[in-house]
Order: sequence, then structure tokens, then C-alpha cells
Amino acid sequence: MNYLDSFIRQIKQSPEFCKLKQSKDTISKKPELKSELLKIYQLQTHICSTDISEAERQRKISELNKQMTTLSKIPEVDMYLNNYKKFNEMMMEITKLINNYIFEDLTLK
Repeated sequence: MNYLDSFIRQIKQSPEFCKLKQSKDTISKKPELKSELLKIYQLQTHICSTDISEAERQRKISELNKQMTTLSKIPEVDMYLNNYKKFNEMMMEITKLINNYIFEDLTLK
């Protein structure tokens, strides 16, 4: 699967990946920020994957939004979140292009 290795290497060489990696490394050097971000990601996962009432879900989403607002005021976190968003947008675009170009040839018409 050499072509997949090449494809992954190209993604890892993209500006989006490099900037996100750099931001992650910066956050990793600050244990308190890393810990706070991990707590937020755990809460986010809990909200999405747990069978809870809608009222409880909304309460947790509100709590998550407050935490994100507070943390995003820290420049390193803001940079990380922005770079994470840009990387995800790039990956979504790649997925969209793959789907469009591959399934175009496979769709019954």
C-alpha cells in the first residue's frame, strides 16, 4: 500500500498538519493547559456518546461552551483550536473530493 503511505506523508507535510502539530507541542509543554483541554474533550465525548436526557445534554453543552470560551482566551489554546479547525476542514475537503471522484465512476446512471 505504498500509495497510502505517500498520501499520508503528504497530509503530514501539509501546512495545516504542521501548524496543528506545532500548536499541540506548545500545549503539551504546559501541563495545566493540556489537562484542561483533555477535560473538555472528555466532556465532549461524554455528551456525544452517553444516553442522557436532553435537559442534561443541554446543561453539559452549556458547561462545555463556558469552559471553551474561557480557555480560548489563552493565546496558545486559541491558536491550537484554530489550527485544529483548519486541519479538520482540510480533512473534510479531502474526504469530499475522494467521495466525489471515486463514487462518480461507480454510481449507476
